[in-house]
Amino acid sequence: VAVVTARDAGGSRVHLSTDLGETWSLLTDLDSRIQDLAWIDRDGAGALLLATDTGLYEVSLLPGSVPLQILVDLSDADRGFYAVRAFVSERGAPGVAVAAQAGFGVYLSTAAGRPGTFAHVGLANVDNRVLAVQYDGPATLLWSGAGEPDPKKPGQGCHRTRLFESDVKWQAVQTGWIGGTCRDLAFTGSLAVAATQSGGVVRLDTLAAQPQWQPVMVNCGLPLRDRSRFVPVDAVAASGGPDRLILAGGDRGVYRSGDAVDWAASANQATADGVTVPGTWLLCSGEHDIEVVRQDAPSGD
Repeated sequence: VAVVTARDAGGSRVHLSTDLGETWSLLTDLDSRIQDLAWIDRDGAGALLLATDTGLYEVSLLPGSVPLQILVDLSDADRGFYAVRAFVSERGAPGVAVAAQAGFGVYLSTAAGRPGTFAHVGLANVDNRVLAVQYDGPATLLWSGAGEPDPKKPGQGCHRTRLFESDVKWQAVQTGWIGGTCRDLAFTGSLAVAATQSGGVVRLDTLAAQPQWQPVMVNCGLPLRDRSRFVPVDAVAASGGPDRLILAGGDRGVYRSGDAVDWAASANQATADGVTVPGTWLLCSGEHDIEVVRQDAPSGD
C-alpha cells in the first residue's frame, strides 16, 4: 500500500506499507506536490509513477531508490501532470497514460511508460483532472474526467476513447452531467460511477446508445453541504460480480452502495482504542477456512 502526504512547507512524501497498513516507512520525499500515483512492474521489480506539478517521476520500491524523472514532452521538461494511470490491455500490452496540467492534453505510452515512448493523443484545452481505464471485452477504453472552476456551472463531464486502435478518437460523455469537477472514476461491469465536487456520485450506463449521466436524489444517503449540494466526494471504487459494492469517500467518511442510487454510511467513525488478542491468536479480515491437524510427536530415546 502506498500513500501520499503533503508537507506544510510544500512538497510531498510517499509512504509504503508491506503489511496492509500496520506499519509504514518513508519511500521518497519530493519538493514538488504529488497529484497522483500509479503502481507499475518494471523489469520484475515494483515501482511507482508519480504525477507531480513539475513532471512525471518513477521511483523503485527497492531500498535506497531515488525518484527519476521521465520526460513526457521533450519540449517542456517541467510540465506538470494531474493524473497518471498504468494498465495492461486485455491482450497483454502494458500502457501508461498521463493528464497534463494547464490544458496541455493527454499523453499515452504503449511501452510501459518508458522514457521517450509517450505521444500526445488529444484533449488539448481541456482541464483533464482524472484518468481511468475501463475494460469492455477485448477493448480497452481510457476515460478522462474534466475540472470545472465555476461552481455555478454543471461541468464538462468526461471523455473516453478506445486504445490500441489505428487512431485515437475521443467521445464527449457530458449529457446529464452535474456537480462541477470530476474528482474520480470507477467501473463495475457496464456501469460507470463518478465522484463530483457538488453532485455526489453520478452514474452512467456505458453501453447505452446515447449514454447519459444519472444524478442521485438529495435524500440518497450521501452527506449534504446545503439544500441542493453534496459534500465533495474525493474517491470512488467499485467491485463487480453478483455482490456488487461501490464505495465513495470524502471528508465525512466512507459510504457504500450496491447500485449507486441509495447510499449508507460504512466507515465514518475512528477509534484510538487498541484491540488486543491472546498471543496464540491472529487478527484476520474476511472469511477463512481453518483446518486443524493433530499428529502425535515421535517419541525420543
